Amino acid sequence: MSIFSATISRINRAMATVSGGAFLLISLVITYDVIVRSLGGRALGYADLLSSLAMVLGATAALGYALQVDAHVKVEILTHLMGSQLKRAMTVFSLGLLFLFSVTLTWQAWVLALDSWRMGSFMPQTIFSIKLAVPQLVAAFGYTMFSLQALVATLDFVVSRDPVSEREAA
Repeated sequence: MSIFSATISRINRAMATVSGGAFLLISLVITYDVIVRSLGGRALGYADLLSSLAMVLGATAALGYALQVDAHVKVEILTHLMGSQLKRAMTVFSLGLLFLFSVTLTWQAWVLALDSWRMGSFMPQTIFSIKLAVPQLVAAFGYTMFSLQALVATLDFVVSRDPVSEREAA
């Protein structure tokens, strides 16, 4: 494993941990808010804001890690009918398409975030003034890590010497 691949893997593992923490935060804040409101207390004014920010972080931060551990959904209806060479070629093709898709997603996320930053846009209907570019930049970084992991997965598969890799056997 190259230094580049190992670094991407470590960053994706850390981001997956942060993603889990974000979803834990959402669940704690919403649980607290529901309990307080059911007891006649006053709702937190910022539960929606925290949930929105944590959802952006949680949803995009774990994409690269999910690819790293081969947790994305795959449709393998015909793979059992293919020989090892065709199966390998189809895997390279699908990983290449995934990389192209992730790069397009990453590029557009950065364009959107930088445009929002330049315009000075703020998140609508929030208690705190938060620039809209902040969650968009978080998402763009998550997509960037997804793209880098897609590149690593594609290159690792292409250079593997084993005609039937672990990815195909799963």
